Amino acid sequence: MRDSDIAYEKIKKMLITCELKPGEVIIEPRLTEQINVGRTPVREALKRLSWEKLICIIPRQCMIVSELSVRDLESICQLRYTLSALVGRLAAARRTGDELRELRSIADKTRAETIPEKRILLGREFHRAVSKITRNEYLETQMNITLDLCVRQLFVNREYMGSIDDTVVREYGDIIRSIEKRDEKETTRLLQGHVMSFKSKFLG
Repeated sequence: MRDSDIAYEKIKKMLITCELKPGEVIIEPRLTEQINVGRTPVREALKRLSWEKLICIIPRQCMIVSELSVRDLESICQLRYTLSALVGRLAAARRTGDELRELRSIADKTRAETIPEKRILLGREFHRAVSKITRNEYLETQMNITLDLCVRQLFVNREYMGSIDDTVVREYGDIIRSIEKRDEKETTRLLQGHVMSFKSKFLG
């Protein structure tokens, strides 16, 4: 893995989990020291993260951690809901036995985990794995961008930390079974249901 990729993954996790908080100014030298990666890879990583709307670059001034408005969340949910239809169709059509086993493994880990923050990150891992099954790199990228913005919102609003509860974990099982049966409509319905559940928490 390239240094810029290492920097990207480390900084992204800091952004998603709100170790770097919305509105916070990003100080490059401090960040470079924190993650133990050179300045050039860090700059490349920050540029990528700005494309993903996790940070905002103000030319000739500074970089800040982006904040999401109600309108932003509405747009993210709208896009994620629409893309979930294609993810559901392709994942159900293209899945392999190994991929089903991976989904079951993540669901089992989520069920066993009791720390809310870790449960949320396992939920992120589950949805990323579902998107990967589509074998459509462009679709996967867009889904992961919207997913990370949604996950970060759970860390911002810590009262929703318990939102990945046993009911959600059971729904993971339903998603796995529908993918296993190659039921495209049911997989889509379940994935879109997760989006609507998230939307109702934050937007009513």
